[in-house]
Amino acid sequence: MLSRTIVATILTALATGVLAWWVKGDLEMAWLLFMLILPVAGAAIGIVAAVIARAPVLPFATAIGPAAGALALMAAMGTPHVWDSRDRARVERQATSLVADPAHVDAVRQARWRITEAALRRRFDAHTLRLARNEGSSAWVEGALLPLRLDHGERDWTLVVLRIGGPDGLEVVRTISRDESRDALARATARAGREVRDVVIYFTPNQGGVFFEYNVWFDFIGIPADGGANLRLAARFRDGEYSYHTMRWF
Repeated sequence: MLSRTIVATILTALATGVLAWWVKGDLEMAWLLFMLILPVAGAAIGIVAAVIARAPVLPFATAIGPAAGALALMAAMGTPHVWDSRDRARVERQATSLVADPAHVDAVRQARWRITEAALRRRFDAHTLRLARNEGSSAWVEGALLPLRLDHGERDWTLVVLRIGGPDGLEVVRTISRDESRDALARATARAGREVRDVVIYFTPNQGGVFFEYNVWFDFIGIPADGGANLRLAARFRDGEYSYHTMRWF
């Protein structure tokens, strides 16, 4: 009886091990599902081995078979996947670099990109960052141009034109200094028949952060030279360029 049990145990271990390596090596991603049922498969193999060797079935169904399945699973998990080996990965990278699938390339270009607060914070250093959503969008395709304003102080800001994509995910196309945009806003008020002695922004030192603006413009405040009421000014963004305007308060 003991010798039959030993033979059945050896058969169970061998068969379970062979099954585990075959699934992992040939069925690739099916291995992820099979990992969950390998102990059960070991029990089934143990029953068959016990019947063949004319050994007691119950120990193989409840203990020896599942244990063999668990051991085979642990051993197989410790070996590298065929599809994840270094040599295969290197070959696939080389093949991809030599011949690109046009459909795949087009799908990548049309994939939607999202910009997170953390991504902007890593890239830009400012007290407040304001990214215009471009008419409410929150995801864009590669190559899209977006407006960004970096607020450093009431009289210190920078306008930026961003392009989605590139090695870092965000590419700076152009920066417009505070002086350049201030002069452009002053010219806009002059066209409207007013003169400003200064241009400032809404700035609260205690409330910085990243803001995703719904509109496609940034607001400014014009301080009139004649001492009248403040003017509402705006830098609008369209087709990758800023334009400067006066606006109504309401």
